[in-house]
Amino acid sequence: MSIRIKLLILLLAIALVPLVVVTWQASRTTRDLGVALAERNRTVLEERLTRELRLTIEQQAVLLREQKALVELAVRSLAWETARRLDAAPEPAPPLIAAERFDGRGPKPPGVEPSTRHRTAGRDSSPAAKPISEEAASVVLAPDVDRASVAGDLARLAGLMPVLQSIFTADPEVVF
Repeated sequence: MSIRIKLLILLLAIALVPLVVVTWQASRTTRDLGVALAERNRTVLEERLTRELRLTIEQQAVLLREQKALVELAVRSLAWETARRLDAAPEPAPPLIAAERFDGRGPKPPGVEPSTRHRTAGRDSSPAAKPISEEAASVVLAPDVDRASVAGDLARLAGLMPVLQSIFTADPEVVF
């Protein structure tokens, strides 16, 4: 082998070995840096999301407590008014309408419109808008109950419609 080839091999070894070592070290360092940055970003994002979720949950809890208080107030008001009306003599009030009339059996009650919030099973069992009225109260009697035997109580309770309307006006989500 000539001296030129030997010198070429020596120069290549001197130049390429450090170049390969430096490239390998740079690659390893870059990979380690990427892993460290990913871990740091994960930790920062985890902490931020935990804080935001905790805040959202606390706000929802406050909202639920407020809604619970409103519902409790509405129920107490309705219970008080119901007890008062059952103890008193019947007052002139709009009649209570049998619930079947809302389903299309019999004449249509006043103010009946399909509701955008209330659903019922349609003819093919798909959800359909439920007909409701904010002007007329409906009543469902148990199958064994004779309407005549509870007529006095029904007449007294018919006067609750203005109370329900005032509760609905104050907060439409309470009365459904």
